[in-house]
Order: sequence, then structure tokens, then C-alpha cells
Amino acid sequence: MKLYIQLFLISILIFSVNKCSGQHSPNTKSSNIVEAPYHIYEFEKLFTVNLSGRGNNQLYAGISLGYPEKQTQLLNELNLRKFQIRTMIELILASKRKSNLDNPEGIKILKEEIRNSINQILKNGKIAEIYFREFKFSK
Repeated sequence: MKLYIQLFLISILIFSVNKCSGQHSPNTKSSNIVEAPYHIYEFEKLFTVNLSGRGNNQLYAGISLGYPEKQTQLLNELNLRKFQIRTMIELILASKRKSNLDNPEGIKILKEEIRNSINQILKNGKIAEIYFREFKFSK
């Protein structure tokens, strides 16, 4: 009897801890799961650019664009303008110094600049987010 009471109290304790920490047992569905809000347009080939400034630094970046689901015509436009957009991104990246991009604030500014530049030429919707799948420097 004493063992059953201990097991019962331990079960209540574990349930309380899981509930407070937001964890769920594998058999229950979580209402906190959020679906990705954007469709993704992915540039399959990495962007490889020489950065401005001294040091002959190169940047390798895997970039994807996020756009709202409701903008169904945007995918066609992105496909038609793929090389134009790719060139725009390469020019933006090449204008940067490594010191501008080796910190979170610099990357945030870069993402905004890329997004705003692309959105200026789009007619059938707007890019909402820029994602970096890969982002690394080399000499």
C-alpha cells in the first residue's frame, strides 16, 4: 500500500513538472505546435562571393525566400526572375565587408536589405522572410 502511494505521488509530481515546463507526453497532441507560416523558394546553388575590403574573404551562403501562402502567383514570378534576383543578392553580398556580417545585427540588416531589394521588383506579391541555410566565410 505504501508503495502505491509513493508511485501515485511520483506520477503527480512528474505530470506537474511536465505541465509547467510545457512538455507533453508522446500520446497527447500539443496545441503549441506552429506550422511554418511561409512557402519557401529555395536557391539550390550556394551563393559564393568575394567580400569587399581587405583579406580576400569569401562568403558562402545558402539562401531561401519565405512568402505567404496566399500569394500563389508569386512562385511563377520568382521562377521567371530567378537569375535577376540571384544577381541582385550577389551584388548585395559582394558589397559587404566580413566585419559587417560576423555578428547577429549585421546579418539582420543584410536580410532586410535583401528582402527590400527583391520586393522592389516584384509585382505579384512580396517576400516576407530571408532564410540562411548556410552562412560561412573562408579565405
